Amino acid sequence: MSKETKNLKPKAVIVGGSPAGLLSALMLAKRGWHQITVLEKRPTANFYEPDKSFSYLIDGRGQKFADLLGLTENLAKIDFPSTEFCLTVIKANGSRKTSKLSTVEPKRKTAYFLPRRTFLQLLFQ
Repeated sequence: MSKETKNLKPKAVIVGGSPAGLLSALMLAKRGWHQITVLEKRPTANFYEPDKSFSYLIDGRGQKFADLLGLTENLAKIDFPSTEFCLTVIKANGSRKTSKLSTVEPKRKTAYFLPRRTFLQLLFQ
């Protein structure tokens, strides 16, 4: 390897500022890359798009990734944890019974639901 090659710092261009694009940029930065460019057609990372108003679930696997990137503390501040869900059984006669079911187990990480806009803001910051 030549002296010139050793002095070159890795560069990356990521096309798309979606969660996958921003997470890719964060992972490269975590690995020591400094010249990372993310190209995005929207004017801002949190640009509201009515046709993309879905939510993301950051579950146990996603939380391990958030831990690695140091995002978990901020994630917990901007969203609510999913610790239980309700199940409603409606019988043919119209009667209903709702039960709350816990989703928290001591060995399991808490899951978070985030709207796309909020998730992109977290990653962009």
